[in-house]
Parts: sequence; C-alpha cells; structure tokens
Amino acid sequence: MAQITILLVEDNQAMLDGMKDLLEISDTGYDISVLPASDGRQALALMTDHLPDLIVSDVMMPNMGGYEFLDEVRRKPEWRHIPFIFVTAKGEKEDKRQGKLSDADLYITKPFVVTQLLELIRIQLDRTRSRQQAQQQMADSLKKDLLQILN
Repeated sequence: MAQITILLVEDNQAMLDGMKDLLEISDTGYDISVLPASDGRQALALMTDHLPDLIVSDVMMPNMGGYEFLDEVRRKPEWRHIPFIFVTAKGEKEDKRQGKLSDADLYITKPFVVTQLLELIRIQLDRTRSRQQAQQQMADSLKKDLLQILN
C-alpha cells in the first residue's frame, strides 16, 4: 500500500480532528498520514518541510483563507502539481461558481457524504499516481534513447 500525505487545512478544530481520523482509518487503498493546519499561513509553513501528495482545505479561515492559500500553492512551480480540494460550507450558487473558477481540482460543500468524499480523494490520488508513472516511463524511455544515440 502506497504511503500518502494529505495536508488538511481547517480552522474548526472538531472538524479538523474528525476529518483527520476519518482519512487515517479510511479504506482508500492508500496508507494515509495527515498533516493538520488551522489556516493557510500555517499550511504554507508546513509545506516548506513536508510536501503533501494532496491538499484538502476549507475556504473561510482566519489569517489566510483558502483562496489565498491556493494562489500561494499554485505560484510555486514545485507545488503546482499537488491536487487541491476545497471542502467548505460556502454552498451558495456564487460560491460554487467561484470555486469552479479557482484553480482547485474539486469544490465540495459541507455537509458531505463521507463515502463520496473518500472516493473523490482516492480518484485524485489515483490520477496523480498514474501521471507520475507515465512521466517516469517517458523519462526512462528518453534516457534509453539518449544512451543509444551516445553509444
């Protein structure tokens, strides 16, 4: 089972603890460890030392909200590839529209169905893994071709 790190950003401590426990015991096919953060600023600090495989973030938070956090993540080339999921109580039509226009991969409103959230997370992780495998195969093929040319 692949080891995966999810950065979970949520200012509501009860929600943060509950989602952390849920993700760590879930049957997604991945061994998940969760890095908890209470706002975007704290999450950015964690990312300098721990590169997550996926980010799940609230939108409305103190200090640095979800959209500003997402913008900061997408500014760094080494972080752009990380799947980003918003899980938020902001469920009005305009909120959903803004979420879809953002650079987030998914926008999920609270309350959510736990099994659906876990399935969407698994799908994002599977896509990332497939993309990484394809990139590795391409790099291996290019390396092989280059060695043949040089020999």
